[in-house]
Amino acid sequence: MNCRAFAASLFAMAVMVGTLPAKAPSDEVDRQLTAALDNWVATFNKHDAQAIATEYSTDCDLVALGGARLTGRAAIENDFAETFAKNPDIKTKITVESRRQLAPDVVIEDGIWEEFGHSQPGFPTKGHYSSVLTKIDGKWQVVHERSWLPTKLPSVNAE
Repeated sequence: MNCRAFAASLFAMAVMVGTLPAKAPSDEVDRQLTAALDNWVATFNKHDAQAIATEYSTDCDLVALGGARLTGRAAIENDFAETFAKNPDIKTKITVESRRQLAPDVVIEDGIWEEFGHSQPGFPTKGHYSSVLTKIDGKWQVVHERSWLPTKLPSVNAE
């Protein structure tokens, strides 16, 4: 079963039973995920598009800022290569806000990304992300990822 089919199956089960039992990952799983994230940040900051693409599953589904949908490692590698070419001084920092383990090999991670050194004027420098990671052949890989910019909505009680 490919990763998307697995994630869709989990979602379908959640709909049928009403919720997925989520829990904080064990200390060991948390360490593994932190190591995977540290590697992702290091490869981004080295501008190694090929290496960063290996942090994603072969059939990963990623929606980038602006709504571009990227499917698979080749598309993800090309997108990062283009970003690095246009922004030769770009660096990133990631802050994890939460991790929820849905199954022994499935985790949802939410956090904040920050980027520095953009060459493109007006390009966003901070936002949120949500990723689904699956352990494939002993390695945690991103199978589904969404990024968005923070928005400030008017208060319900605003006058």
